[in-house]
Amino acid sequence: MLFTYSTIRDQGNCGSCWAFGAVESMSDRICISSDGAMQPSISAEDLLSCCWSCGMGCNGRDKHYGKTAYSVSSEVEQIQKEIMTHGPVEGAFTVYADFPSYKSGVYQHETGGELGGHAIRILGWGTENDTPYWLVANSWNNDWGASGYFKILRGQDECGIESSIAAGLPK
Repeated sequence: MLFTYSTIRDQGNCGSCWAFGAVESMSDRICISSDGAMQPSISAEDLLSCCWSCGMGCNGRDKHYGKTAYSVSSEVEQIQKEIMTHGPVEGAFTVYADFPSYKSGVYQHETGGELGGHAIRILGWGTENDTPYWLVANSWNNDWGASGYFKILRGQDECGIESSIAAGLPK
């Protein structure tokens, strides 16, 4: 199977991580389900501003790219199975003061207070120096973190990363 993951995007100062996580995951899933024949870049802006049930603003065609949406169990094996079967998932976690300065390695909250919640796209998993991690795409531009990506501890529900997993199937 040949496919490409969506590029890292930049949500800017807009609190729109939920939209970026959703459209990036669905873009990847469309590419995967079409065996690479379709490589869309679904617009987060469209989801944010133009699709009031697809009747307000852009009102041109059905912009609901997903056939179905659902929650995924917080069990590591179920999240892994979902990623292997259908592609990246959208997740959410609590951001703490030490997270914005992440550069490399496997992130584990150590210091600083809670800044709020953040939605992201979980691409896969691995192990670094015997530490299991999730590989995650952020929406803070490719200048942030490890070229826009980060690794976060897997299997411990670090910052709630395994508690809020959502996915959908493309039409």
